[in-house]
Amino acid sequence: MRVSVILIALLPCLLSSVYAESKPRYGKQNVPADLQQSTLVCSVDQCIYLMTEDAKLKEKLEAMDSRLNQVTYRLKTAETQLGVLKQENKDLSKELTSLGSRLKSAEQKQGEQQAQIEALKKLPSGRTNVVFSASLRSFGNVGPFKTETTLKYSNVFTNVGKGYDSNTGTFTVPVSGVYLFMFYNHALGAKATYLTLTRNGQRVVTTGHHRNTFESSHNGANAITLQLMKGDKMCIRLWAENWVFDDDKNYTTFTGILLFTV
Repeated sequence: MRVSVILIALLPCLLSSVYAESKPRYGKQNVPADLQQSTLVCSVDQCIYLMTEDAKLKEKLEAMDSRLNQVTYRLKTAETQLGVLKQENKDLSKELTSLGSRLKSAEQKQGEQQAQIEALKKLPSGRTNVVFSASLRSFGNVGPFKTETTLKYSNVFTNVGKGYDSNTGTFTVPVSGVYLFMFYNHALGAKATYLTLTRNGQRVVTTGHHRNTFESSHNGANAITLQLMKGDKMCIRLWAENWVFDDDKNYTTFTGILLFTV
């Protein structure tokens, strides 16, 4: 639009200049009436200069239009990325809420376990007392191993009756009776975590969680009462290609309690 206006404005200049250059000089009395009433607005050089400037303005407008298109594209790309990030943040918030609930449940169970242990410590000395409780205290991941492996809970909290051996991770039943066993675990989600309580090498109960890349970590727990004979061997076995985690917070524990003799 601006180009058309400038060209229209310059047209009289060009026509007048051409006419002036193509006609001989007249005296005032010989100049046609239509030319006597008009004056030259610009010279040829001025017209060329204005046309050059107009071309430059056109180039600048085209460059600005190109930059505007680039900015618009980048803005649309940023809006798309923002939408993706919002969805990821929403998913992470859900995962965090779920992990918080699981951790709270595990801590509650561990608190109940500790309360039971303290109560057993206060039982009359006239009866046989057997109780042990220990954590891995590994300060990191344990596993994965190529074969099923006995976990060695080396951080012993209680070992009344001396039935638990922290060097082997095995509890040897010191007296026949009914026992309660509990085990808890915490692990990162990148690999599966399956733990089994065994009696004399035979699987009894298992806690497990399959590999899940959408969860940063997971927890597991199980418990059972068993009638055992003196000399029975009890331990926790970590399945092949699985792992478990522990640190100074003692997430992963193994506990056994004699309820009564038989």
